[in-house]
Amino acid sequence: MGLDKWTRLIRGPDTGNTFVSPISIYQQFKNPSNVQIVQDKNEVYIAAQGVLINNKPLKNVEIFLINSSSVTGNIFQKAVNISNNSGISECPSLAVSGNKLYMTWEDTTSGDHEILFSAKTLNIKDF
Repeated sequence: MGLDKWTRLIRGPDTGNTFVSPISIYQQFKNPSNVQIVQDKNEVYIAAQGVLINNKPLKNVEIFLINSSSVTGNIFQKAVNISNNSGISECPSLAVSGNKLYMTWEDTTSGDHEILFSAKTLNIKDF
């Protein structure tokens, strides 16, 4: 069986002593890179830059956020396009503090490299 080109997550359910089989993270984008992962309690949040599958030509790089929807961290929700603009968005970073998820990324929509910041409660639907 050949491997697809999607990002995969391997987790260690016993603090890293053993690992389960890799699972594919649901993708609606191509060429994922600069992947960032943070965990808060039973949730796993993943940010990545990529190109929308239906974006032709493949120019507009976006920032996507995916989170687990189960306490075991092996079921992931659909990726949410966080940047959703006409420029290139890249280099996402994630952090969790208290009940907030913080994201930063670079963006070129204005013509310059700008740093964008977003802070939301730990519920991906709020982004």
